[in-house]
Amino acid sequence: MFNRDNVRLVTDDIERFTEQGILTSDGTERQYDVIVLATGYEMHTEPESYVEGAVVGRDGFDLAQFFSANGVQAYEGVAVAGLPNRWMLVGPYSLSDIGWHGMVETTASHAIRAIVEARRRRASTVEVSEQAHAAHHAEFYRRGRVLRRYIETQNKGTRTYYRNSHGDTPYFRPAGALETRWRDRHFPFTDYHFDAEHQLPDRRVDAPSLP
Repeated sequence: MFNRDNVRLVTDDIERFTEQGILTSDGTERQYDVIVLATGYEMHTEPESYVEGAVVGRDGFDLAQFFSANGVQAYEGVAVAGLPNRWMLVGPYSLSDIGWHGMVETTASHAIRAIVEARRRRASTVEVSEQAHAAHHAEFYRRGRVLRRYIETQNKGTRTYYRNSHGDTPYFRPAGALETRWRDRHFPFTDYHFDAEHQLPDRRVDAPSLP
């Protein structure tokens, strides 16, 4: 792209925006019809994207510290042990061939199902167990070995956001759409702890119908 006649890479500092375009620090004003600000973004699959102290759960559990030490992970891409009543709709290992919006709908249905069950039990908190979380991550990490090999070995040196700073590929879910949807609608409630120590008022809860 930079070899094209109508493209130029300008690295001078921007002094200010003007009515016609941009004035750089060397005194040159360049006129533009459209200015697009594309300064980068933080990926949810990078451990460094999570700030210490921002998400703190039970017994001082810190999500940023956990991801930094153990890699980015979540039970079915939705829940993390140590964070009761918290759900991730765009979590690690979430995106399969259902697309972005399908991923959000599917992970949301998982959270809804757990919340409805907690309400049915009159539980005030619901949290995935450490055992279920660890077993799930171990399974998906093993199933993702082909993708890791493709990126790390067969395409070594390629810069891509599919591979994070830990050398992992938690952007993609190593499962197809049918399995993904089924698992988020049939996960065993035994994988969660439902704490009814502070019971909620007794009221009828109807679960929403899920496609």
